[in-house]
Amino acid sequence: KSGLPEFPRPKLKADPAPVINENKRQDKEEEFYEDEDFYNEGEFNIASSESEKPSEPENNYAVEIIDNLLASLDSGAMSMPESKRSKNSQRDNTRKFRRPLPAVNFNEGFENLIPDESLEFSQGFPPPLEIFGSAPKFEIAKGNIKISDKTGKAIISTLKNFGVNASIAETFTGASVTQYLIELAPGMKVNQVADLDEELAMSLAVMSVRIEAPIPGTRYVGIEVPNPERKKISLRSVFESDEFQNSSARLPLPLGAQFDGKFLIKGLEEFSHLLVAGGKDSGKNTFLNTSIISMCSRRRPEELQLILIDPRHVEFSVYEGLPHLLTPPIFNHDDALKALQWAFDEMESRTANFAKSRVGTLAAFNRKLAKKDRLPEIVIVISELADLMYQSGGDGNEFEDLIVRLAQKSGAAGIYMIIASQRPSADVVTTLIRSNVSARAAFALSSPGDSKNIIGITDAEKLTGRGDMLFKDNESPRAIRLQAPFIADEKISGFVEYLEEHLPKKIENSNEN
Repeated sequence: KSGLPEFPRPKLKADPAPVINENKRQDKEEEFYEDEDFYNEGEFNIASSESEKPSEPENNYAVEIIDNLLASLDSGAMSMPESKRSKNSQRDNTRKFRRPLPAVNFNEGFENLIPDESLEFSQGFPPPLEIFGSAPKFEIAKGNIKISDKTGKAIISTLKNFGVNASIAETFTGASVTQYLIELAPGMKVNQVADLDEELAMSLAVMSVRIEAPIPGTRYVGIEVPNPERKKISLRSVFESDEFQNSSARLPLPLGAQFDGKFLIKGLEEFSHLLVAGGKDSGKNTFLNTSIISMCSRRRPEELQLILIDPRHVEFSVYEGLPHLLTPPIFNHDDALKALQWAFDEMESRTANFAKSRVGTLAAFNRKLAKKDRLPEIVIVISELADLMYQSGGDGNEFEDLIVRLAQKSGAAGIYMIIASQRPSADVVTTLIRSNVSARAAFALSSPGDSKNIIGITDAEKLTGRGDMLFKDNESPRAIRLQAPFIADEKISGFVEYLEEHLPKKIENSNEN
């Protein structure tokens, strides 16, 4: 045997003897094979079972075939053309057959996708990072640099003057603050350090010093000193970070950079509602803008709808025309009250439907629906709660009641709130509101009382402003100090214009009634 695979033998008639051009027959087989048993991923295969092999012709018929072939050779009918005599008529068993690709047929309804605007729609979201401008990479300098080393020695000297023996274990230089990890000598009490913030601030000639004694989970005391120069963290640098790219949050909030250089990203759906407080030039309004942009850059309008309430007429007017808006930005007191009442009715309607479907969350309810029938998540952002309270004639009970009732169970219905205030006093951010909103973000405040009303500790008045913040939620046993990202006003306008161009202007509201 030659070692070649057994080819299927054609059945020929005995009389008359056909003239078979072996080269043409093989060329035709090379183009296409109908029998898939002999074709698998471009390789020529032998039938695996004996039943699949072609049957052998009978003996008497085989003799006639041989006689006809010999007669054809003698007559010259089977002669091979000169141009193809060098071509091997037998195939090597390792040679691959090139089977032509089948013709591509688009399904009905897909013809208009190429090259229509629908292709631009699929490529236009998420928005490209270039619209947020350049992003110098932000890095935390860890170790003993000249300024940190000098300040660290001054800290140790000041502590020694007050009878506290300690040493610097580690230093983290952040965007606006440097954190010194102090290790106390044996026998030293933590309370001896906790009350020396003003003495350290005077000794270092800085505006304020924050002491965290001790840092939970460590044996160190944290002393936070403002840097001589502040570094800005762009929103694009947060979007490009691994923390944001790998985040599974549906509604991501770019809270800011920690002392170790990592960005803290939290999903609003994790804690449902967020209280934000901060004075003038503290970075509170910028934080609201970065949060809105971050959520809208992750979710389409059919997945996320916003209700923006701005009693001061200056914070959210830039978002006019944003495709994610359920209604244009609300500036009027009465319209704000109607919007909250509508949100409450929507919450009641959704939870009633959840009970009928025997589910407890919006995500579980949407899994039972077709994609076009799914309900979007709704985020209500209030830029200034105090103004809404005061516009009610000093009686803000109507707003407080609606906010508290929404906060109690709207999270399960996919309705979330971000409530901000420049004056978070006890008559604005009441006990009922605080008890139903677990997540808090505090920027620089004017008094220790406002700080304690928001995050439960008197540290927010020591913040340096411009994005320096403290964040606390149920997962964080202590307030975490962060530097919030920054975005310019023109970049916000460019982001809104981009979404207006690439996303539908308005979506159908399936819950109009």
